[in-house]
Amino acid sequence: MKIKIREARDADEEAVKSVIASALKDRYGPTAKVDEWKPFNEYKIFYVAEGNGVILGTAGLIEYKKDAPQLKKMYVQPGLQRGGIGSGLFEKIEEYARGKNFRRIVLTTLPEMTAGIDFYKKHGFRIIDEPDLKTKDPSKADIRKKQICMEKIIS
Repeated sequence: MKIKIREARDADEEAVKSVIASALKDRYGPTAKVDEWKPFNEYKIFYVAEGNGVILGTAGLIEYKKDAPQLKKMYVQPGLQRGGIGSGLFEKIEEYARGKNFRRIVLTTLPEMTAGIDFYKKHGFRIIDEPDLKTKDPSKADIRKKQICMEKIIS
């Protein structure tokens, strides 16, 4: 199947949420859900991977600091991971960030997301201590304690 990486359109929103929910349910079980949803226009850029007219993966960048956007919503449909879709999405994200002269890309993840952590390390990320990057939502204090911050220097 030929995969096309393109910018998300408003009409993609439900399909994007479905991919994210599937990935979360695959990791956390049937009660997992998509939280902290932002409309696409609140992202610096949001890409989807599409094959045969179906959204198979997602990745976006939001504002973090002047020199560093934050990678968000990086997910690939379960069963299709390790097939190059995530790498294709990340290549587009990195190309966009370089084109905007960002110095680095940052992200947060959780320790149980071992495949994601391995993916990020393979793509040049390293674990950093950056408390400002962690969630500030008081109702998610338990998540804040566990969050892992990572960065990739791109310039």
